[in-house]
Amino acid sequence: MQWAVADITTNKINLWPFYVVPKLRTWSSGHSQVVILGDAAHAIPPSAGQGINQAFEDVFTYALILGRSAKESLSLQRALKIWQEGRQERVDKVLALNAQIDKRRMQRSRLIWNGVQPGFCGNGGRLAFKDGGVILNHFA
Repeated sequence: MQWAVADITTNKINLWPFYVVPKLRTWSSGHSQVVILGDAAHAIPPSAGQGINQAFEDVFTYALILGRSAKESLSLQRALKIWQEGRQERVDKVLALNAQIDKRRMQRSRLIWNGVQPGFCGNGGRLAFKDGGVILNHFA
């Protein structure tokens, strides 16, 4: 693998931050007429390749909880609350995995994003290392 990337010059390297959507209080409207799933409810950075998998899990478990609520005379609001709590627990585990991968991908302790918080593309999105190393362009 090393030989495959050995001749890549630093001006050809792109680094960009990933964003995590803040946890939402609820994934359904007040009367449970609208429910959001997948990235609308919990966007997951692509580091672990889990975004579409979590959307599939949302749909599958959503169908299960709807069937359960009908069979057990469980209110839709209560069923959705149970569903979201279970899904959020799973999503949190995937986000923790992503955080571990991102630490290896962009060692935050070494990065300065032009003096602003990572994620804001100030000064053309150039990235500098604290140790005085290479400045990489965010946009190639």
